[in-house]
Amino acid sequence: MVFNKLFIFVAMLCIPLAVCAQSNVTLEFQYDAAGNRISRQLATTPRSSSEPVDNDTKFSVYPTIVYDFLNIAAQNDISNKNFHYSISNINGNVLLTGDLLSQITQLSICLPSGYYIINIFSANEQSSFTFIKR
Repeated sequence: MVFNKLFIFVAMLCIPLAVCAQSNVTLEFQYDAAGNRISRQLATTPRSSSEPVDNDTKFSVYPTIVYDFLNIAAQNDISNKNFHYSISNINGNVLLTGDLLSQITQLSICLPSGYYIINIFSANEQSSFTFIKR
């Protein structure tokens, strides 16, 4: 009986993480004429594993479960563009930052086990991917 309750509790914690990892999640609020918030709605849009960051470039981040190295691959040549990355934990603390200088970049991930978010951004756009460090 205790095992069933623990399994349900863990499953309830993991479902929101799975939804966030596969979609962009935003909160939408509605206000009345006096400025009081009257409703809150969670809106999700599906996200593919390769999202466009600007008009020409798509990135892939793999593997999603990382042991030592995380790969970032650009579909096109990015040597003449300024792309940067930042890796943060689920609390939003930025842990690693750097520049993407070539079409394929391999990052050595020396972080504790857990869930992380990598943001790839240029001057105009930003794209986020999640991965798990084991």
